[in-house]
Amino acid sequence: MADEINFIKERVEDLGNKYQAFGYLTPEEFNREIKQAQMDEISEQRLRYEMGTISSDNLDSLKITANVGVNTSGVMTKPADYLFFDSAQYVVFYTDSKGIQKQTIVPIEPVTTNQEADRVSSELNPPNRYFPICVLKDTTIQFHPQTLGNVKLNYLKLPPDPVWGYTTVSGQPVYNSGTSTNVVLPFQLIPNLIRRVCTQLGIQVRQADIVQIMEQQQQTNNI
Repeated sequence: MADEINFIKERVEDLGNKYQAFGYLTPEEFNREIKQAQMDEISEQRLRYEMGTISSDNLDSLKITANVGVNTSGVMTKPADYLFFDSAQYVVFYTDSKGIQKQTIVPIEPVTTNQEADRVSSELNPPNRYFPICVLKDTTIQFHPQTLGNVKLNYLKLPPDPVWGYTTVSGQPVYNSGTSTNVVLPFQLIPNLIRRVCTQLGIQVRQADIVQIMEQQQQTNNI
């Protein structure tokens, strides 16, 4: 479905009218609520993925892999579009027993701030280029050893704000796909977004309402 943003707004308005929650939903109100709903759903999907209950497929549109430089203090500034950490790797170049130059990719283990000091000072298990670690800070990532130079960073990027764009016709806003920005989450999560927007607006919808909406849309898509 190409215009999920318009579909969500229309369904929220339908439910608002059904339960007499409001008479009119302005574009500005909807855009504010759908932005919050999308961010909350992304956070929920990430949490469920980290708990091992789902795959990360629902977040594919946000996945970024970048080769990022690390300064001589082992510090990397997070990219401007950084939202959540996924993983990091380091390429180790070495010479094997036959004198052949080779390389291997090693994972960088994320540790907490409390664990950092113990690992760095450890005599048995200190971080090295084959077993590097990193610590997530507010705007930076600290790597050990500090001499890595650059790493491959996998992260989730900040999504663009969803926008229901419109043109004014006879004093009324009419959907305009050309000025709209769609949601980034896949179709199977649209029910969650509808429910979140409704909840934020004080509309207590039933699960049956959401199921019916999606079944009707699925039938329309199959025609």
